[in-house]
Amino acid sequence: MSKIAYQTHIDGLRAIAVLSVIIFHINKHLLPGGFVGVDVFFVISGYLISKQIYQELDTKSFAIVEFYRRRIKRILPAAFFVIGSTTVIAQFIYLPGDAVEVSESALWSTFSLANVYFWLFLDSGYFASSSYQIPLLHLWSLGVEEQFYIFWPLILMAIYRFISNLQFILLLITTILISCAIGYFWAESAHSFVYYMLPSRAGELLIGALLAYLLHKDILLPLKSKLYVNVVSGTGILLLLLSLVFIDETIAFPGFYALIPTLGAALFIWSGIGQDTGIPKLFINESLVFIGKISFSAYLWHWPILAFYRYGYGDVTLFAGIIIFLLTILFAWITFLFVEQRFRYSKLTFLKLCFRQFVLPSILLIIISLGIIHTNGLGLRLFLSDYNSSLIAVKNNALAPNKYDYVCQYWKVETKHLTDKNCIIGNKGIEPKVLLWGDSNAAHYIGMLEYFAKKSGWSFRNIHHASCPPIDSSAENYVPERLYKNCQSSLDVVLPMLDDYETLILSANYSDYLQRDPNFLEQFKKMLMKYSTQNKKIIILGKAPVFSSFDRKCKEKSISYFFLNCDEVDEENKLMIQEINLELSNFSHLNNKIEYYDINFLLCDEKCSPYDRNRKVLYFDKSHIEIQSSIQIGKQLFESGKMPELFSSTITQR
Repeated sequence: MSKIAYQTHIDGLRAIAVLSVIIFHINKHLLPGGFVGVDVFFVISGYLISKQIYQELDTKSFAIVEFYRRRIKRILPAAFFVIGSTTVIAQFIYLPGDAVEVSESALWSTFSLANVYFWLFLDSGYFASSSYQIPLLHLWSLGVEEQFYIFWPLILMAIYRFISNLQFILLLITTILISCAIGYFWAESAHSFVYYMLPSRAGELLIGALLAYLLHKDILLPLKSKLYVNVVSGTGILLLLLSLVFIDETIAFPGFYALIPTLGAALFIWSGIGQDTGIPKLFINESLVFIGKISFSAYLWHWPILAFYRYGYGDVTLFAGIIIFLLTILFAWITFLFVEQRFRYSKLTFLKLCFRQFVLPSILLIIISLGIIHTNGLGLRLFLSDYNSSLIAVKNNALAPNKYDYVCQYWKVETKHLTDKNCIIGNKGIEPKVLLWGDSNAAHYIGMLEYFAKKSGWSFRNIHHASCPPIDSSAENYVPERLYKNCQSSLDVVLPMLDDYETLILSANYSDYLQRDPNFLEQFKKMLMKYSTQNKKIIILGKAPVFSSFDRKCKEKSISYFFLNCDEVDEENKLMIQEINLELSNFSHLNNKIEYYDINFLLCDEKCSPYDRNRKVLYFDKSHIEIQSSIQIGKQLFESGKMPELFSSTITQR
């Protein structure tokens, strides 16, 4: 069996890739494009695996069983160790429902299907829990690689000897471009599929495979001149740096943008083959090579550690980030020494290896996961009566706003939504003349308005497009690129229907749109003035406070997390929100057809809080009032005689 010569600079590249990913996940603002480190790993894997298969196919020594034997030894021991450890820890510190989800993802991850699980079942809706708290989410990339390892050698066995070099190269290039096209054109309509699944990621692995083929067939040769080495490696590094700095989460990714870091990685790999000089030499220092060697274990460990921290304590502070980084390196080193190295050089036959390193660990993981699921996430805590009674005492049963069938919020509004009777609050027998329109920051006022409407005898329709402003101009400047198409389509559906309503009630996440474009409020006010001249009544609802560190399940989590203070929450963009609300209030005074109202006087006594005076939770997440709390706010205002006149006589008289 032939072997690939050890290429130290690739370990240096691995180090850069894993450090980029870890830094990005600790604080994405430090390295906006750090997530492309995963794509660099794909290129490295595609290159190394394909290089070895080409060599063995040419020497007629390739054996599919031996290939899978090597993959089992290389990947499964460390992966199973981290999956098992994560699942066991989660049953002790995660809330039962969340522990069940961890166990479910562990089951799928055991069979290299983590990416399929998260594509099918991860709640990516507007009010979904943070994906940063899902400890096995990062294994989607391992699923992609393992699925590639299943199909790629079989494809090569079928076609490698029967097509010419040119045909094979053209086939690879075509497949790479098709994979990029899937990622680009399906980014909006099937974002989860594009991000997690092999068809849109295969191109990145095949770029490595293409480089390996060009070198194997001597179509590309190792660079001899130091000048050429520096030019090629410098170009590769430049592409990687541009990706790390300028590609961010707002860009539709992977798609064609993925070509930038992956081609950069391929150029760097090429430049360093057989070299110990020039730029590649900088990447073979002891520190980087060490990180590169433990990069697989570091990748496996960093995300669960971060997820466990964020689940209880929220955003990662500078001090916590340093500790998490050091723990990641420590756990990775230990796992590399005692798990990876222990099993990588096993001489067992395929069947024995498969039984010991796949079947037995899989059975153990299945038993652990099913045990946790069967006990509804309690696991061993089932026997801790104190935990169960404490949990019942503080449990929060709030539902996400989109769980109510009358809260009509969508990523893409369609014409049928504007005739849906469920979207009418009040008398559903007739189409109301009042419309509540906006994004989720309008939707969370539904409960309050519902109470006002029932007490005052009017009804209204509600329609909301998630993360999309109520505006009559292009939304391009106000939303991320991947959301623009659905946002603009929603606006194009809603705007022509506004003529059917006599009263428009509007609210939005003003501060977010204003941060994206300083002209947002001027455009918004311009639209309001236009509709006020059409004999419409306009009611602006102000922006409620935002609490960046708020967690509605904090009291439940504090049972397992030490030193968790649920009462102290940080208010986000406080001054900006106050200034926006003041500007909208002052604007309303200039036109007798425009009214302004907010409930911040109820939420802010000495300081603003997501809790009421009895410490009852009012918010669903950091920026949305829970629907039942919204109803109670409406009831409180009505019964105290503080329901504003604009929600009684003004609307009912129209």
